[in-house]
Amino acid sequence: MNTEFPFKAPSFLIRAKVIGLFLGLLLPLGSIFADTDITRELSEESNSADANSAIATLATPGGSMGTITRDFSALGDEPLTITWKAPPGKVIRVTRPTGYTGNFSLQFRIQTENGTSASGAFQDFAPTVSFADLVGTQPSIGVRFLQLSGGAPLGIETTINGHLPNPGDTVDFTSMTVTTTVPASYAQDISNAAFTTFQIQGTAASMNGDTLANPGQWIQLVGTDTSPTDIVREVSEELNVPYQNFAIATLSTPGAELGTITRDFSASSNTPLSITWKAPAGKLIEVKRPTGYTGNFTLTFQMHTVNGTAANDAFQDFAPAVSFADLTGIQPTGSGGLLQLSGDGPLGMEATITRSLPNPGDTVRFSSVTVSTTVADTYAKNIDNVAFGKFEIEGLAESMVGDTLADPGQWVRLVDVVVPDPNAARKAKIRRQLKALKRQIKKARRKKDKRKLRTLLKKYKKLSRLLRRL
Repeated sequence: MNTEFPFKAPSFLIRAKVIGLFLGLLLPLGSIFADTDITRELSEESNSADANSAIATLATPGGSMGTITRDFSALGDEPLTITWKAPPGKVIRVTRPTGYTGNFSLQFRIQTENGTSASGAFQDFAPTVSFADLVGTQPSIGVRFLQLSGGAPLGIETTINGHLPNPGDTVDFTSMTVTTTVPASYAQDISNAAFTTFQIQGTAASMNGDTLANPGQWIQLVGTDTSPTDIVREVSEELNVPYQNFAIATLSTPGAELGTITRDFSASSNTPLSITWKAPAGKLIEVKRPTGYTGNFTLTFQMHTVNGTAANDAFQDFAPAVSFADLTGIQPTGSGGLLQLSGDGPLGMEATITRSLPNPGDTVRFSSVTVSTTVADTYAKNIDNVAFGKFEIEGLAESMVGDTLADPGQWVRLVDVVVPDPNAARKAKIRRQLKALKRQIKKARRKKDKRKLRTLLKKYKKLSRLLRRL
């Protein structure tokens, strides 16, 4: 009797079935052995303060918290990590408020809905805590607690308490991670448990009931972009307006060349900012205080975006640095000014710097003037494609006792750069030598000293050719 199977499958079909069976077994195993990693970004800032304490919070928005699903009954010893992290391009900054010298706590907390049940739970009172990219004062870690429910309601919660020793201490980090190992003996199936808390919260108290100012958002996100913002415009449009007893002259950037500014300061940290009024290539800016105008005199460097700026919650610097490039003549006097970036309202920037020249007739020349500051990382506005409305240098000269004076013309103006002749000293020396040779040649002719005359003429021609080459 023939007991052979009547059909023998091709070898490639057999290999395919074996591979398919292997993959079918491998994929569930891969999902079983993958570590449990719970990571959320923190992006929602809030703060509050009462008479003698201040609270700041950085949290995951409610709509982004999500859920946890994990069947621990199908696992062995299971690595578990929980991470509080900053969004890309940001760091989490904690600055213990100054003046608040009482109790201080920095709490990292997560919790699923309805909390957790302790009976039969997995609990770890010493999970590992680590900070990524930490700069500044290392927080000390006190109470540590991580719990997975033993029964209904099934879920997870974690509380880690940190501390900064002194008011004013600051720490930056991109994330904080808590790590533990859930043992195989924990056999609960946590299914679709929604997170209700994923946050970092700090509480600072004053001593002896002192009433202190609200320190604001002292747990915050700070951008990591420290690249400078350099705003440079050429001033090439001249205008002067004479009046009965005062004269105005301006040098400004033409409207078509004003352009726009785009800078997301929310992604920046302590951003260097400079604003420069400059002369076109081959030119200098000249300011000559008009003679006769002995009254008030101001030289103002102004710029602003189209809708001005809003002062509420703005960044303001009332003493920005001011520097002149290639300055010759009388150094302008004065100090202070205003450089402002918008708070609430129309986003933009403005700068006004006023200087003076002491006496009528004083003249100064320079190739550019730059105003600079550092924008604090607490300023977090996104100025996006906002047009400039003005970039101008304006001079105002007034006469005394209402004297009517002649129009001084364009006394804030552009002048050509005069390039010094590097051979000027050598040329002057040769000219002196030629002048002396002329006298000697004249004398030799009078004496009819032909030999000396030939020598002198030869030397004269040689020096003349050298002077022409220079």
